[in-house]
Amino acid sequence: MSGTSNQPQPQSSSAAAMQEIVRWSARLVSWQRDALRRLCQQEELLEQDLVELAKLCRERHESSNTPPAKIPEPLCASHIRADAGGQAVALKSIGDVAHVNALADGQVLKFREAGLTVVFGGNRSGKSGYARVLKKACRARAADTPILPNVYGPPSYDPATATLEYAVGGKSVPANWTDGTPTDDALSAISVFDSDCAIVHVEKTTGVAYTPAALDLLERLAKTCRDLRGRFVLEQESLKAAIPAMLATPKCHPHTKVGKLVAALSASSDVTPFEQLAVLAEDESKRLETLRADLANDPRKVAEQLRLKKQRLLQTVTKVEVLNAVVNDSAADAFRQTVGDSIAKAEAARVAAEGLFKNEPLPKVGSDIWRSLWETARKYSETEAYPNQVFPVTGSEARCVLCQQELQPDAALRLTRFETFVRENAQKSAQDAKQSIQRVRNGILAANFTWREQADAIGQVRDELESPAVAGELRSFLTMARWRRRLLLRASKPEVWPTLPLLPSAPLVGLKAMETGLNTRISELQNAANTEAHRLLEQQLQELEDRVWLASVLKDVREDIARRKKLAVVNSTIGDADTTGITTKSTALAKKLVTAALRDRFSQEVDRLGVSRLRVELVQTNSQYGVPKFKVSLVAKPSAEVGLVLSEGEHGCIALAAFLSELATADDKSGIVFDDPVCSLDHDYRRAVAKRLAEESLDRQVIVFTHDIVFLTQLDEQSRLLGAQPYYQSVGRGDDRSGFCCSEAPMKIRPVLDAVKGLEKHLNNVSHFHKTGQIHEWWRHAKGITGDLRDLWERAVEQVISPVYSRFDSKVDTKNLVKITVLTDVDCKTMRAAYGRCSPLQHSESSAAGTPPPTPQELQKEIDELHNWMTSVQTRQASVS
Repeated sequence: MSGTSNQPQPQSSSAAAMQEIVRWSARLVSWQRDALRRLCQQEELLEQDLVELAKLCRERHESSNTPPAKIPEPLCASHIRADAGGQAVALKSIGDVAHVNALADGQVLKFREAGLTVVFGGNRSGKSGYARVLKKACRARAADTPILPNVYGPPSYDPATATLEYAVGGKSVPANWTDGTPTDDALSAISVFDSDCAIVHVEKTTGVAYTPAALDLLERLAKTCRDLRGRFVLEQESLKAAIPAMLATPKCHPHTKVGKLVAALSASSDVTPFEQLAVLAEDESKRLETLRADLANDPRKVAEQLRLKKQRLLQTVTKVEVLNAVVNDSAADAFRQTVGDSIAKAEAARVAAEGLFKNEPLPKVGSDIWRSLWETARKYSETEAYPNQVFPVTGSEARCVLCQQELQPDAALRLTRFETFVRENAQKSAQDAKQSIQRVRNGILAANFTWREQADAIGQVRDELESPAVAGELRSFLTMARWRRRLLLRASKPEVWPTLPLLPSAPLVGLKAMETGLNTRISELQNAANTEAHRLLEQQLQELEDRVWLASVLKDVREDIARRKKLAVVNSTIGDADTTGITTKSTALAKKLVTAALRDRFSQEVDRLGVSRLRVELVQTNSQYGVPKFKVSLVAKPSAEVGLVLSEGEHGCIALAAFLSELATADDKSGIVFDDPVCSLDHDYRRAVAKRLAEESLDRQVIVFTHDIVFLTQLDEQSRLLGAQPYYQSVGRGDDRSGFCCSEAPMKIRPVLDAVKGLEKHLNNVSHFHKTGQIHEWWRHAKGITGDLRDLWERAVEQVISPVYSRFDSKVDTKNLVKITVLTDVDCKTMRAAYGRCSPLQHSESSAAGTPPPTPQELQKEIDELHNWMTSVQTRQASVS
């Protein structure tokens, strides 16, 4: 029986898909076809490959008469490997483990190349340490869990290492693994599943784990394009930033020949016109000197300088006027009166409020804080609660906008009184007066003349405009005006009004006289410059000066043209590295190779794991960089977060179904590893998972790490029902180290007669300690053997009644009750006597009392007793139906 023989196969083989890629690649640019050829011939592109591909891409866009150093070699049918689908890879062993948790040295954990291998270990046995190594060395969705060294041992900063042996194509291959570094590519064909991977499978959109060779080839081509694009973008940014400083802000006039040439610089620019203009003949040089002398005192330049001086002077005049208007005596008196008026009106409003609202439940009605609250309530009522209704709203169904309770009649009357008060003249007048004070203060604040502005203004009047007398008047005025401004801003009560210093007259007459003088001079200079002859001379000077400047930057011009040519090539190469076409092709191939098979397989896996009632499906969401992406979705509500809807047990089963579904897209039957796959699963789900993994082991290597003895028995039972025998490995713990490996099944699940054979073999191996007089060693082994015998007698009883009931099963098989009737009184007495003989050696008083340990012959007799008893009962049970 095959666990996957009835599964749907991909709609198109990888071989046919690879040939389709060969035909499709004919439309690609030459360097991409060359990249496909390299990717078919080697697992990974080296740095030299990327350098050569980048050069091929550039040469496609460079205009050069030189033949390329390397001709692109496009992909063709002969480059497709015959084994593009891949061969099955199976693990054989893991050993030489170092710096992995507390795993002991010198241990080797073995795996059977085909069928089911079960690795059993209890808590802290080291089982998970081996599983973590496989997650890192092979392929796992969530392989980012760090591997720690032995935290109880000496500090170690060396990475975890191990030696793995795997088989591919019937040949054994050793592989050295170091954490953080790549290992053999073949190991990536082996997938590992654990609880961390379950989260990724169900809760996230993930790519197809096992992509057919064709999709893998396109994915790697897309990655190559992204790598090259990243290099081209960095080069593009570097070239954009490499503009010569002298050309970034050229010191030439835009209307001259030089200015027009510089403005038109491009990748196609010819440097010859620049070189010709950069050379001045002897007569041109002489003409330049003459023009410079004649136009040294250019009236336009002088007029422009005077306009700038006038602009600064006007700013000073404006600020002086504003400052004078807010600090002079009349303004100060008016401000004092405004403050007094505000205080009087506020007091009147307070007195009115106290009279009106002295019987209200709360005090201070009418205060500033109360009014702020009232205005906020008004705004909320008119804009949010009761738009388009007059505040306050006190109708029959109205509610208070503050406490939102229904308004009682007394509350409605109170609101109306409050609003009437707010709109009364006393309160409104107080508020208006307060706003008047704020307006005056804002005006005084705005009339700011900083110390730096004062120094600049006085300096201009005194030095640039040559008016020291006006400068002195300006200093006196500004000093006192700024002093008065500070005092006024601090004033708050008329009765304690500050004494203001005497304010000199503002020197506005002198300042405006200077403005008039500047206007006259500017007008005169403009009239002198507005002649055609002067304009032509000035234009000649600019042309010649720009050519001199060009000569100084000619090297920069040559370099900038070369830079622009390179930039144009790089811009084109970035377009060549676009992955849109690859993504489109990959998506199309995925529909043939993956989507149908994946969805059908997922539906079957969900059904086989017993969770079909959940109605989930696997859907394709998008493609990213040429890689198809899929996620698990609820049929009834695709937008729901699956991870939040499912129980923990359902979550695990769905994740396992998604994991197994991915195998439908693989061309090989490589091994799969499960680390405790049934955490949080109940009995029914465990049995379904055990059955599914046993079936899968008929077609490929399946390795299961588990600490769950119930699941272990179910795996054993399901495998035997399919006619298969699991291969067992046990992992145990010593005093201070873990990971000790043993190639046998745990005693708890081995059939009693099989375990008896193992115990007899162990006795033969240790009997020499008794013969050679090594009594202490013999004591230790004899005690262990008698302990195992006692356990096996218990197991024998359990196995005898197992036709009806098993400790690890949830059902009672009543039809086999007759098999219990074969037991006799002699059977029971024989069992109890043998069990009793095994007990004394398990207690420390035996050696203290001087009782000698049993001999090997005596222990062999006890083993034979158990073997004969078990054989007799089983024979009798087989004879009844």
